Amino acid sequence: MDYENAIEIRNLTKRYDGFALDNISFDVPKGSIMGYIGQNGAGKTTTIFSKGMKMKLQIAAGLSHKAKLLIMDEDNSILMSSHITSDLEKIADRVTFIDKGKILLTGVKDELLDNHGVVK
Repeated sequence: MDYENAIEIRNLTKRYDGFALDNISFDVPKGSIMGYIGQNGAGKTTTIFSKGMKMKLQIAAGLSHKAKLLIMDEDNSILMSSHITSDLEKIADRVTFIDKGKILLTGVKDELLDNHGVVK
């Protein structure tokens, strides 16, 4: 199924001393809620605030000492960045998982859960 994207990130690479975003690419379809998850230091905030990421968004809220960052656009699309997976599990319909500057998984949350399972 084809979707129109509210956010498109393509081949984003940023290098810092001791850390790099490594060719990050993912989409947030219009009207969807994307959970952008990863441990602290995985690269979530670097991705969102990178100069290379061209999107017309408003920062709606920064909560809990940057544990969560909620970004919305005019098409009711949401990119919610967090390391607290239980929050994202409840509301996100899509998930992108980043670790050490690399995207490990991205897709529809229910499909990812079916294909990869959850260990608690």
